[in-house]
Amino acid sequence: MIDKKELFTSMALAWNDFPEILKDSKGAHNAKYAKLPAFLDAVVPVLDKHGITFSQPTGIRDGFPVLITLLYHRKSGQYIESVFPLTLDESNVGSKSRVQVEGGTQTYHRRYQIMTLLGICGEDDDSDGNFQKPSYQSSSSTPSESKPGTVSPKQAGFLLAKINGRADLLKDLLENFAIEKLIDLPWKKMDEALEFIACQ
Repeated sequence: MIDKKELFTSMALAWNDFPEILKDSKGAHNAKYAKLPAFLDAVVPVLDKHGITFSQPTGIRDGFPVLITLLYHRKSGQYIESVFPLTLDESNVGSKSRVQVEGGTQTYHRRYQIMTLLGICGEDDDSDGNFQKPSYQSSSSTPSESKPGTVSPKQAGFLLAKINGRADLLKDLLENFAIEKLIDLPWKKMDEALEFIACQ
């Protein structure tokens, strides 16, 4: 296991310095939440104070568009990253343009991925009201391919590419998440599944 002691020590110090995050908006059921700009305004200066650089570029991994959330410790060169596939739920487009929906998807996941890496929370609810939570189901999916609340065929393919032909790893993954096939994985478990694969 790669030593990341200095990074995690700095993250712990930063965690103690994080201010109360302003919940500046209301979403579903009047639940308060912190928009991405307010969230970043609160955490980025503290991370910088403790020598941690934060970045969220997009990229392509195994042929899929992904959001990469990176925390880099400048002194030691140690880092951790989260890679999350950016799949568009066509059923959420409605009257919005595809570009608007794609932007909303990225904003939604940017907020949640940095919150997950830092282990902090900036809202009372998990819905921001401005962007419908992605169901992660492709419009081309049929009930036999994907169930409500589970990963899309594209996401299942992304996981399969990460497994890279390792039958033992696939078996362990299915057993760990108590599912019969990848398409049955709840979309909320996608990050956990990626982490599970990366640790094997």
